[in-house]
This record gives sequence, structure tokens and C-alpha cells, in this order.
Amino acid sequence: MAQAHAAATLNAPAVAPRTTRVTAVAAPVVTKRIAVGTDGSYWGDAALGWAARHACVVGAELDVHQADPRFGDIPADIPADAGIGATLRSMPMLPVRIQRSGPDPVGTLVAASKRADLVVLGCRGYHHGSLGVGRSVVPVVARAQCDTVVVRGLPSSLHGRTRWITAMVRGTLSDVSVLARTAKLATSLQSKVRLVHVTPPPGPRWLPEQLSSTTVLDRAEAQLSTLAPKLIPELRSFSCQPLESAVACPDTDLLVIGDTSRGERTQIDPMTKAAVYHSRSPVLVVRH
Repeated sequence: MAQAHAAATLNAPAVAPRTTRVTAVAAPVVTKRIAVGTDGSYWGDAALGWAARHACVVGAELDVHQADPRFGDIPADIPADAGIGATLRSMPMLPVRIQRSGPDPVGTLVAASKRADLVVLGCRGYHHGSLGVGRSVVPVVARAQCDTVVVRGLPSSLHGRTRWITAMVRGTLSDVSVLARTAKLATSLQSKVRLVHVTPPPGPRWLPEQLSSTTVLDRAEAQLSTLAPKLIPELRSFSCQPLESAVACPDTDLLVIGDTSRGERTQIDPMTKAAVYHSRSPVLVVRH
């Protein structure tokens, strides 16, 4: 009986092992997108150049929103593609889409901010004088649903020659986003980092409950070290008004600041506004 059972076992057909079919699912490809507005003016071209160079560094696609000469105060003798071809010719591998904007540049860029990771615009265009900022700048910064960069400042800063990024910290929740952006940019651009805290001087506007610069800067430095351990920031504190703080650090490629205004998105806080109006370098306004 045992021999028969063994023979039957040996002669039994082999049973294939059970296998589970696993279907590979490709991870979604997240494409970064940068939107830039230009009207062919000096600062419009500067914004386009800054946005294009930044898109190349971070691997993003570029959406160019070109002002239509039929709307606004653009001189009629300006070519339709003024500045765009010359700027993009040296970046043949950069994915670019160019489209004409309508009569409302603010609405165009705010709508673009819903699909973009960053909106870039110059500090003023043809319709504005040589001082201050254009009428579209503050509304775009206030209403944009992503970070914005206002391109302004010295030529060395516009072309990233100082190798510094300056972050304004305030001891508020906005610092979390500001430091995260700063750490990522400094790592990508291989730049040094400066952390700055500003307190108003003693006077009617002095707030006794405000955190000291030492406390704010120490906390910011500790958080930055967790985000980018290799970054060793320079720490600076100033006792001055917002206008003075905006020009306190001219040797920087980018000033990073978080807008702390609340309520309706129609205005920006005084510190951010001072930076947008008076900074000597491009200003990155972080939407937290």
C-alpha cells in the first residue's frame, strides 16, 4: 500500500505555484510652471530674462503672457515680439508657450497663478514713470494664488552675481514657508543665505510684546538647519522702519518675504510693500 501511494504521488501532475500579477503604475509627472508677464519695456524684458533663467535652473515650463499693443500705453513702434526672441534664443531646450494678454493684465496674471507655481513680473512698464511701481504690481502680488517675483534692483542682482539670498523673518507662521522656499532655492542655486529680522525703533509704533531679534533669528536658524543642514546662514537684525529695511541688504540676488496681510486679498502688508517698492534686488513674495 505504501509503495502504491508513493508511486501515485510521483506520477501526479505537477501543480503550478500561484502567482500574483502586479501591474506597474507610473508615478504622475509633476511639471513646474512659471508664468511671466512682459510688455517689451526694460523691466518687462528683465522679468522675462529672470523667469527664463530661473525656469532653466528648476526645470520648469515657461508661460509668457505678452502685452497686446492694442491695449494700454505701449508705443506703436515696438515690435510684437520685442525682447522675447532675443531672450529665449540662448535657451533652445526651454519649453515655452507665448500668448497675448487681453486688456486686463492683472486678471491675466491672477488667472495664470491658478495653474502656475510662480508668477514673475517687472516692477513697472511703459505706462509708468521712472519711480515707484506699476499699477498692476500690487494687485497681482495681493491676489495671486501662488508665489510672485517682482523683478527690480541692480544689474548684479538681476543676473544672480552676488550669490546671496536674503530671507526676511518675522517670528510668525509665514516664516515656515519663507524658510522652506529659501532653503530650496539656495540649494538649487548654490547660494549663501542671510536671515534678517527687523523691529521698529522705540516710539509710538513700538510693540513691547514683539519677540526679540535674537529669539526670532535663533528659531529661524534652527528651522533652516533641519531643511538644509549644510546651509550656515548669516544673521542680521535691524531696528528701523520698513522702508529702511528694504534697502538694508543690497548685496543679494533675491529678497524672500512672506506677506502677512489678512482679509480681502487687495493689499499687502507694509513690510512687503516697502520691499516691492524699494528693494535693490528682485523680491519673492511667498504665499503661505
